[in-house]
Amino acid sequence: MRTKQGDEMIYGVNYFSHFLLTELLLPTLMSSPDAAEGVSQGWRYPDSKTAALFHALHLQRTKLKGSNVTALAVNPGFVHSDIWRGIAKKKVVGSIYVTLMYLFAVSTAQGCATSVAAATHALAPATRYLTPYWVPHVPLLSARINNKLFGAFDFCGPSFGALSAEPFLPDDEEQISARLFELSLERVKPFAAPLL
Repeated sequence: MRTKQGDEMIYGVNYFSHFLLTELLLPTLMSSPDAAEGVSQGWRYPDSKTAALFHALHLQRTKLKGSNVTALAVNPGFVHSDIWRGIAKKKVVGSIYVTLMYLFAVSTAQGCATSVAAATHALAPATRYLTPYWVPHVPLLSARINNKLFGAFDFCGPSFGALSAEPFLPDDEEQISARLFELSLERVKPFAAPLL
């Protein structure tokens, strides 16, 4: 399935919509003395949510540095929601996927726990990423090894609400994030040209 703009549906919903909304809200958030947090969704896998994670990290280093606004990447988890409707319509693959959702996916209520926590709870200043899953992390190991050993823990499993975790990032994440930011601005400009 595709958005009206031609993007893959999940990418358009999980990334471009959040990117545009975040960019449009930033001036207001940054001008308010009471603003504490802005939320951008993210995830540790190579998809739309990884792009959102990179957006949050880029904001932390650039526009929000020294401000009263914090960008957090949140992983809602593998959520049993309507976003999967296109896959569910496929006969064999759809029935397998729907079965897996019932077995392993979190509910929509559980899926919003990380976003709600990011928006309403006082979090440690070093918090960059919230996940509903317990994810092991061994500080003595490189990010690449931690990701290979423990990355699957951040895909599905029992929900623990909202846990702070260190995202598994590639060595060149800063360059990737900066380039993705520029490309994303170009992509959403037709929808918000006078505002951005």
